[in-house]
Amino acid sequence: MKGKVDIEDAEDAERPRMDSVIAKVVASLEILSRSDTPVGVSAVARALDLDKSNVHRIFNTLLDLGYVQKDDDTGRYSATLKLWEQGSAIIGRHPIKRAGQPILRMLRQQTNESPYLSVLQGMEVLYLDSLDAPYPLVAQVTAGRRVPAHRTASGKAILAFQPDPATLLHQLPASVRDTLDIPALLEEFALIRKRGFAVSTNASVMGMTAVAAPVLKRGAPPYIAVGVGGLSDRYDEKYIEQLSRAVLNSAVNISEIVGDA
Repeated sequence: MKGKVDIEDAEDAERPRMDSVIAKVVASLEILSRSDTPVGVSAVARALDLDKSNVHRIFNTLLDLGYVQKDDDTGRYSATLKLWEQGSAIIGRHPIKRAGQPILRMLRQQTNESPYLSVLQGMEVLYLDSLDAPYPLVAQVTAGRRVPAHRTASGKAILAFQPDPATLLHQLPASVRDTLDIPALLEEFALIRKRGFAVSTNASVMGMTAVAAPVLKRGAPPYIAVGVGGLSDRYDEKYIEQLSRAVLNSAVNISEIVGDA
């Protein structure tokens, strides 16, 4: 046991130390960017287990740098468009989004539905890009949004083609894992591998159904998915089969463009 502890201590010592100040600033910005309304200092302090004085200093610095703004009437803070500027510059250069944009436009033209492109990050999918459907939708996939991978068509499409999806599901937090029927989910993954695409209804948005396929690459598990989504009352079995052909073709086209990226 003593030897084991020594090895673990040595490994910990070799890991680069996280700068606590930077970590607090980033965590504060993440709270502001995800909130639909301005947030007070006390709420952020509670969420991050910090003193209010620490949060005040962080917000004052971010205020001077132009990353947050303060509501003079309420004293609460919100993120400014400067974050959006930085993110837009990054996503505009992203090779997967650039490869997928013309494919998404073609997919919308073929299906008259709302197409989207997503990537797997941990056990979540991050939507990189989406296009509005030509008909009005109450809710649509929003680029920049993260959702649990096991709940969505795009996430299931990617997870189903991983070398050991069962292990990945068992790595979820117990609070999430206990809500899942893992054997049923693994059976669904087997069906997805057989068909090549996944379907989800009421996954991230109520009343919406999505059809997605992984972007497969030889020699590596997939981490990209392309799909379409729309109102569930339009998505009967025949229509899903029709959409799946367009989605699968789009996945192949993106794979050919992305190559080894």
